Amino acid sequence: MQMKYLLAQMAIQDPGRLFATFGPGGDAALLKDLWTAVGQSLPAGERISSAGARTWHRPAGQGPEVLVLALPPAIHRNEAYFVGAARLPGGACRVFCLERTIAPVTGAEGTVLAELAAEGRSNWGPGSVPLIEEFAELVSQVVSDASASPLTFIPMRLG
Repeated sequence: MQMKYLLAQMAIQDPGRLFATFGPGGDAALLKDLWTAVGQSLPAGERISSAGARTWHRPAGQGPEVLVLALPPAIHRNEAYFVGAARLPGGACRVFCLERTIAPVTGAEGTVLAELAAEGRSNWGPGSVPLIEEFAELVSQVVSDASASPLTFIPMRLG
């Protein structure tokens, strides 16, 4: 299972635990340790170093509380730069990832904002540049706009 789906599943199943584990007061090394442990199931040549994995947190105030899990640099198409969880008033959590994309015709690189939920994946269109603060701001804009709707939805089960 790709790490982005594992982290999204964790956020969806128990947002409080995700924020306690990776947020303020959590174990700063745990994301790197989890990355390494998950990678052990891959052949040695396919493992990627945990370098670059880190967490970032913005408390509620300038929008919803946002926890961003930065992953090692995305190399291939559809790999995630970040997985972000926005905790809304009342404790509900929405999970997003910023994925690397490559235009098939031109080869131009970019990003796409995807939302992962228990029932499927939504494509919100072009993402931000792969900087944590810009990603967090884009997530905040989406969750704060009740009229916003994704471009596409693909049913799938996380877990």
